[in-house]
Amino acid sequence: VALLLVLLIAGVGYLLYIYGLKIPYEDATSYYDQEKVAYEQQVQEYKDFTDQVSAANVELDAKISYLRSIINSGEEPMDPRTAAYASEVAKRAEELRVTPPVITAAEVPVPARNSLFHAKDIRETARIVDQQRFSLYQQYSDMHVPDYSTVIAAIDSAAESLQASIQEKKDSEAAATAASQAASRQIRELLDNYQSFMDEYITFMADTAANSYDVDLTLNGRDPYRNERMPYYTQHAPF
Repeated sequence: VALLLVLLIAGVGYLLYIYGLKIPYEDATSYYDQEKVAYEQQVQEYKDFTDQVSAANVELDAKISYLRSIINSGEEPMDPRTAAYASEVAKRAEELRVTPPVITAAEVPVPARNSLFHAKDIRETARIVDQQRFSLYQQYSDMHVPDYSTVIAAIDSAAESLQASIQEKKDSEAAATAASQAASRQIRELLDNYQSFMDEYITFMADTAANSYDVDLTLNGRDPYRNERMPYYTQHAPF
């Protein structure tokens, strides 16, 4: 009887150990480990998200900077509306830029007491880890990696239009300068012709006034004849 009693007490004690301590402890530990892995995965997911957003922003920022450099170059477009449109596109692109929240992931809490007798504490710590994971998820769950393809296409179009208008202005000014230079050359040629005419005319008048058959004031090496040049001057006036 005593032996049976001892065996019974041992059996009950073993069952209490198994179902009262060991199994609850193992369940709590498994629960904690699962929540810890889930939290670490959530942290990594957030880091991957921010990396993708940053990569997209780098491309967008480069496009905006390029467009701004054209706008602020100081060169005037032929059509001022192209500059106004480019400024509006740049402004709108900056507004659409996605900035992910800066989140400092908390350290995974560790159970203060980890033994067969503290399964309840371990489970409580696991619940805290789960709450941290959910809190982290909520801070960026409504955000997404942006697709800037449409915005970038608009920036490229605005930059191309503005550059084309600036080049058109340069070409127009170059053409005007060339026309002005051509007009100046023509005027100089007319003035040179006029001066040549006046030199010839003065020589003719001098010949006429001298009334001489012997002196050729133009030194042109041919015999002068009275009024011989009159038809030339009347036919070759510069204007």
